Order: sequence, then C-alpha cells, then structure tokens
Amino acid sequence: MSQNIYATGLSGTIGRHIHEFVTPLNIRLEHLDEFTLIEPLVPNGIVIHLAGIVGYRSIDKDEKYSRLINVESTKTLAKKALEAGVNKFVFISTAHVYKSSNAPLTENSLINPINKYAEQKFEAEEELRDIFKFANEKLCIVRVFGVLDWDMKPETLGGAVKSLVYSNFSESIDHGLDVRDFSTPRQIAKTILEIAKFPGLHGVINLCSGRGLTVEQAVATMLVKSNFLFDATFVNRNNSKTPVILGNNSKLITYFPNLMMDWCPSDFKIKNKD
Repeated sequence: MSQNIYATGLSGTIGRHIHEFVTPLNIRLEHLDEFTLIEPLVPNGIVIHLAGIVGYRSIDKDEKYSRLINVESTKTLAKKALEAGVNKFVFISTAHVYKSSNAPLTENSLINPINKYAEQKFEAEEELRDIFKFANEKLCIVRVFGVLDWDMKPETLGGAVKSLVYSNFSESIDHGLDVRDFSTPRQIAKTILEIAKFPGLHGVINLCSGRGLTVEQAVATMLVKSNFLFDATFVNRNNSKTPVILGNNSKLITYFPNLMMDWCPSDFKIKNKD
C-alpha cells in the first residue's frame, strides 16, 4: 500500500479497484467542516477525490443534498488538502460536461453540461480552479468517459445488461444506436492511479479509449464474451438526446504512450441474483 496516496470513494464502482493501493480518507463528506486533514496527510501527499453522488437520476432525487456532496464538500476537501500541503489533488469529473458533438471531444472542446450531474461536476471544477489558482500545478481534473462492465449499478448500462440476462432476455435496452467511448472500471481505476503518481501532470485530462462503439455493439460484445447468444431484439435501435459521446485521448497517450485503454469487459456467469 502506498502511504502517500489518499482517496475518497473507495466503495464505489471505480474506487473499489484501487483500495489496496491507497490510504482511505474515511470521512463523511457532509461533515467535512468538522474534520481536519492536517494530521492524517503525509507532507506532499496526493489526494484522489472519487466520492460523490453519481448520475442524473440520483441528483434528481435530492438536488440540494447532491450539491452539498458534489460541490460544497469538494471545495472544503480541496481547501483542507491544500492547507495540509498536498502535492496533488486529483478530481474525478465526467465527460458529460462537454457540449454535445459528433466529433471526438478534446480537453479544449466547448462546455455545456448535458444534465444536473454534469452541471454539479463542472461547478466543482470551477471552484477547484479558483482554490488552486496560485498552485495550479497541484490540480488535476480527470474527465471520465463511458464506464461499462457487468459489476455496476442497476441504473447504468452495465446494470441493464445484467438485468437483461436475469430476465431471461425478456427485457430490452434503449438507445442502441448511441455511440459511446467505453472503458471498464478496473481500467479507469488503474489509469487514475497512474495519473495521480505522474510528476507534473496537471490540468484537465480526458480518460477514455478514443474508440467509439454503439450501445448495441457493446451489449453484443458483453453477452457473446460471456457465452450468451445475442439477438437484435435485445436492443432498441434508437438514439438518446446525446447520440455521440466520444473522446480524444491524445493528451493522455502523450504521458502514457504504452497505455492500453481498449475496452475489454470481464466474464460473467449467472448466480443468485443480487
């Protein structure tokens, strides 16, 4: 275990893949004003901030509480980390902050958050830029694109594919023609660790494969790889309001030329339903 990399959100979809490599910051984000980071942080430590309320459906349930966690608590954590002498603060954001485009999105693409979740993430980004305005070399904002594998929450695409299997393929999945840029949670977690450890890497960076797949292609890949038959009726061939979210990862590859980000889902076997 690294003794100078600290992280929040280690029980989440991505965080659980790095828990053995970092020191957990076991804090309640809604009570950060009562918490001091000076004692637990080693001088020149690194903080990876993964924790938050994720997804627009979760935001819609309680927008006020979500903003407290995603924006206000992020600000408080960053200020305390900076006061404690943090060497780098890595904030995990989302590609949904970008304006919808059919072209691959770069770190300089136009911003126009597509939902409340993205709005809160971008607001947090802006607050962080202000906090680190005199130490911008200590701030790294990682915009994550599509996250997809079997072991994900029910409201995600991965959860929908799992539900499809457990329904004995009586359900169907929408937006099969949407193009997305997928990576697995494990790939994303590993890359976030590398970004955190890389000296001098700061600013905004896209975390993505740079390759587009339709939702239909991704569902078919997951099923066939795990020895299920795929039928075209499993996926509705329609589009959402954002038909393309595809990233340009050239900046990421500049730092990690040997990085393998091609999406490769894990194997899945039916067991007792969770």
